[in-house]
Amino acid sequence: MNRFAPLLLATSLGLLAACHSGKSNRDYLYENVASWNSMVNTVQLWTEGARGEAFHAALQDGKSLEQFRFGLGNAHKEATDRLTHIELLTHGKDADALHQDLRDSVQSTADMFAVMQKIAALPDGYTEEQVTPLLQALDEATTKMDTDMQALSDAQDAFAKANRIQLQTTG
Repeated sequence: MNRFAPLLLATSLGLLAACHSGKSNRDYLYENVASWNSMVNTVQLWTEGARGEAFHAALQDGKSLEQFRFGLGNAHKEATDRLTHIELLTHGKDADALHQDLRDSVQSTADMFAVMQKIAALPDGYTEEQVTPLLQALDEATTKMDTDMQALSDAQDAFAKANRIQLQTTG
């Protein structure tokens, strides 16, 4: 019976290592998509939704932006909290690039919200001189976010295809 003990030990160690080696590519992809999807509603609300429209209308009219400070603070915190969560996601080596795309996308989202917060923090009666550099920074941050979002979407699709994983899409 002693001659089977090393084999049993080696098999047990192999199974244990396999259990702790990380998620399957399918599980990681689903978590990656879910992590991004959790941000989508907030991004859309502030970029093309009612809050975004109201924010930009107030900017164009030179009105106080105080009413947006709290909501933008929450949106920025949501993005930075999501980044913390992403750092905890385990993944296989072949998902490193996809993981980086997720990080980049959420980071650029956090950056966009940070710029919007700076704009909302302008004092009442802000001048064109005060707001112009912030609007340029917002334009750059939004462009970067859009680019990163597209790169993430493309990477998710490519990873799904390479691993024969079916992703459900809407729209």
